[in-house]
Amino acid sequence: MSAAGGVTSRGVLVAVIVTVTALATLLAGCARGPSPTGASQPSELFVVNTSPEQQRIRAESVAAIAERVPPEIRDGGKLVVATTGNTPPLSFRADDAMTMIGVEPDLAQLVADVLDLQLELRTTGWSDVFEGVDEGRYHVGFGNIAATGSRIARFDMVTYQREDQAFAALAGSSTESIGRPEDIAGLRIGVGEGTRSEEILHSWNDENLAKGMRTAEFKNYVDGREYYDALESDEIDVTFGPMSILNFEAVTTARTKIVGRVPGLGTEPALVSAITEKGNSLGRIVQEALNTVIVTGKYQAVFERWALDHAIVGRSQLNPPIE
Repeated sequence: MSAAGGVTSRGVLVAVIVTVTALATLLAGCARGPSPTGASQPSELFVVNTSPEQQRIRAESVAAIAERVPPEIRDGGKLVVATTGNTPPLSFRADDAMTMIGVEPDLAQLVADVLDLQLELRTTGWSDVFEGVDEGRYHVGFGNIAATGSRIARFDMVTYQREDQAFAALAGSSTESIGRPEDIAGLRIGVGEGTRSEEILHSWNDENLAKGMRTAEFKNYVDGREYYDALESDEIDVTFGPMSILNFEAVTTARTKIVGRVPGLGTEPALVSAITEKGNSLGRIVQEALNTVIVTGKYQAVFERWALDHAIVGRSQLNPPIE
């Protein structure tokens, strides 16, 4: 199976052997869209292009949108976009260890195309994405950032991806389905410390405790490799974190399988968003650019390219209502 738009001029297509190096930080079948609670195990590897010659999917400029870009950005001729660059398939480095690839760089390119601007990608730490947009060093920030009330109060947030949480186990594990609090009773679970993922698990533990059931044990590690090492050494039974990251590992390596899926915020999906400076009009313009490529199908092609079919949204929203 090949990814849409993934053939390079050299014909270099490789199956990604991914070690998700930022899993600890972001833990914040050939089925690329597995069932909500059932296990999914790929019948063959999902193949992606990880070479620097990406032949990105491109979009046409739209004058009616481009002409409204703030003058200070238009005059510079560039759209400066920050991303973290360390989490497949969101943003990570190509085989040359330099070129930034992934769904976030691809989406940034589509937005820049519609706005008739040159894309300038900058790689930085997750917290600096926020600080840099605040300070005007970056026009747009990407980084698997879920829309929340407090963030919307600080930034304009433009939604582009649905994010759920997922449980992953080793491919040969007897664990098949986790979808309810009682399913985690007695399990050892790898999860990011201080993340929304961990909050969900704590609430499930509380429910089980109130019912007189065993609680789950949570274990944190420094980076993504340690999570998978812990699975293989039987230190933990499953990992729990963002569906986009764990599913990509499963379908590109077949070392793991998705055994459960729950809404990203616990009761409803998280809406991953790009951030822009609050109230400067760029947020609305980015939203219109994204909705343009949703209508043309370029957006969908990008998500399919990175095994993110399950994360597609029907339209982009600006500052969505958050309960």
